[in-house]
Amino acid sequence: MTSLDDTPTYTGPIHAGGGILVFMGQICPLFPGLLPFIALTAVFLLPLLLPFVALGIVGAVLGGPPYLVWRRVRG
Repeated sequence: MTSLDDTPTYTGPIHAGGGILVFMGQICPLFPGLLPFIALTAVFLLPLLLPFVALGIVGAVLGGPPYLVWRRVRG
């Protein structure tokens, strides 16, 4: 019988953005203005998304402790 510690840890999501710099470095010269377009899109969308991020954090802070208590009680 093997323990759960014997299985290797999956680290796929950690390396998900590893090749984006290489990709962007090759595609930006092909499409002039692509990098400024991406940057401006991020600048204008960030204020629109920030309230939802804040609401998510507040929900996690308020909902986390009852969930952890429920998990602890349930066993």
